[in-house]
Amino acid sequence: MNLSKAMMLMVLLLSSCCAGLFAQAALSPLVTTFAGGNGQAGNMFEVRSLSGIVINDFDVNFDGPVGDFEVWTLNMPGTFLFNQNSNANWTLVATVMNLPSQGNGASTPLGLNLALDLPAGVTQSFYITGINGTSLNYTDGSGFGNVAAANLDLEILEGFGGAYFDLVFVPRIWNGNIHYSDRILTDVSLFRIIAPMNDTLDCSLRSSTETVRVRMQNGGLNPITAGTILALSFTLDGNPPVVEMVSVPTTLSTGATFSHTFAATADLSSLGAHSLVCDVVLAGDMNPSNDSLSRTVGSGGQLRVSSFPYAEDFFLVGSNGGIDLPLGWIQEPGDATGLSADWNMRNDLAQVNGLGPNEDRTFGVSGDGGFAYVRDDGDHAVVAMRSPCFDLSSLTNPNCRFFLHSNNPMSGGFDSLLSVDVISQPSGVVTPDVLGPEGPGGPGWRVRKIDLSAFAGQLIQLVFRVDSTGSLNDLHDVAIDDFSIAEEVVSLGQAPQPGLAVLDLNDCHTGNVDPLQLGLKGPYFANARDGGSLIFKIEGEPAQPILLFVGPLNPAVASFAGIGSIDAGGPIGAGGIPTSLLVLADGASFGGLNAFFVTSATGSVDLGFSVPALPPGVLGTFQCAIPTTVGAGLALSNAVEVTVR
Repeated sequence: MNLSKAMMLMVLLLSSCCAGLFAQAALSPLVTTFAGGNGQAGNMFEVRSLSGIVINDFDVNFDGPVGDFEVWTLNMPGTFLFNQNSNANWTLVATVMNLPSQGNGASTPLGLNLALDLPAGVTQSFYITGINGTSLNYTDGSGFGNVAAANLDLEILEGFGGAYFDLVFVPRIWNGNIHYSDRILTDVSLFRIIAPMNDTLDCSLRSSTETVRVRMQNGGLNPITAGTILALSFTLDGNPPVVEMVSVPTTLSTGATFSHTFAATADLSSLGAHSLVCDVVLAGDMNPSNDSLSRTVGSGGQLRVSSFPYAEDFFLVGSNGGIDLPLGWIQEPGDATGLSADWNMRNDLAQVNGLGPNEDRTFGVSGDGGFAYVRDDGDHAVVAMRSPCFDLSSLTNPNCRFFLHSNNPMSGGFDSLLSVDVISQPSGVVTPDVLGPEGPGGPGWRVRKIDLSAFAGQLIQLVFRVDSTGSLNDLHDVAIDDFSIAEEVVSLGQAPQPGLAVLDLNDCHTGNVDPLQLGLKGPYFANARDGGSLIFKIEGEPAQPILLFVGPLNPAVASFAGIGSIDAGGPIGAGGIPTSLLVLADGASFGGLNAFFVTSATGSVDLGFSVPALPPGVLGTFQCAIPTTVGAGLALSNAVEVTVR
């Protein structure tokens, strides 16, 4: 940037900062009351501007569950008296449909951006009313025209309440909030970053010459005349800003916009997330708070995974997660709109609608994570969610596993169907239905496995696609949890021995992400959450003591004919038993924890323990030895390595 441009930018910056010092601080919002106590369609009331403001939005008080509303303004300043029973002198400025209520006594925003200008000393009459049977709550007042609420900027006066343009009850206090801002005369805002978009649907790297284009808007009450000079800049990844001086091409009235494409380009050719910050500066700008926008732009996908195994348990913090998916997972744009047109996240124990899962399946730690689901109250051919980009170049035999919940107890014509597609990148070639279409399979979570060996060495994405066509009866949600991709490996360890020695710990799985199966070699793996639970499910012959031991994972470190192999500890010590093993419980002893480690009359026992506060990492590898009445008189269970997440 040359010296003259640098000096001009400094002048503009100083002008903007000084203007900001003199801009008043609005006390928005102004609240009347939410006491209710009375109500009908709505209220007419007057607002007196004391300092000069711009009204942007209203909050209302209504029971719900949803409501429809209109907002009207009187066409003349002053009182609405003699205009409460006709809309002849009113202007409809906003209509809001299907607004969910926050409940009686709580504020529900209408979600508007009205930008209604009220200069100082002006009184404006408003009519906020429910339509289509919606009723608003309001409160009995003390006298028409009395001040119901006030601050340094405005006053809200007591008015009328009643039916739609038939308001006869007086005085009534409108229940609500008025959201407003300062009456700003000169303001330019950075309205939108047009390019580059963060449309990281595919896994392709961006170029080194990406276009940067922004749109500005006149947010002030005064026009911005043609020829006015703006300083525009963009900063990429914290590097020095790129500054360009731009002349406004035509006079901009309030709310008008214009766009500018930078002559300079942005280098987004390196893999990963890039930080883009754009700024605009106008001399005399009274509201510099809207002069900057930022965006994170991905190159090569929002998340590119090249280290495996990869696992996503859709873990969330809070009561529910809405449509915000985990890092790298994205809603497919353009697939559907309207009711239940996206995948959602949830992590509480409340059922989504009575027929979806009532708990997550977070690698066996029940109720301690989250899941992704599509509700069945939409009617869409495609509701799709796309995975991160998986670079399978390090895998020769990749496989994918996830758990599916797909239950419709009222089967017949209303089934949601799940399909999984693979997109090869960068070609974009789609291999449809590598799994599915799959319909209901009964209650509970079921494991699903996809052989990805045909895509070994490739860069791919997976698309989870639900068809909810004809599913308006809300009978059949589809949910997934505990997604993983790993290399198919050869298991060397001890397999479960049915009827003799079996250990299931937090619904463990093999290194090939298969669930515990009799005869399938271990070692097995399980996860636990700090503060969660460890659920031991042990099977053997009836009424047999259980020896539970733990040590570092070491598959088949020692083998014993007719008994099995030990998959933990080492090196080998006396009697061929591995060292570094710790006995946690011995059912042959009495008292304390040992007393619980005995199989029941049916040959099984389930024991649950809380996980103490531990740092993330491997907790240890657990294995059991159980006496038998056959063979060598002793059997070893499969081993399970537990990781605290």
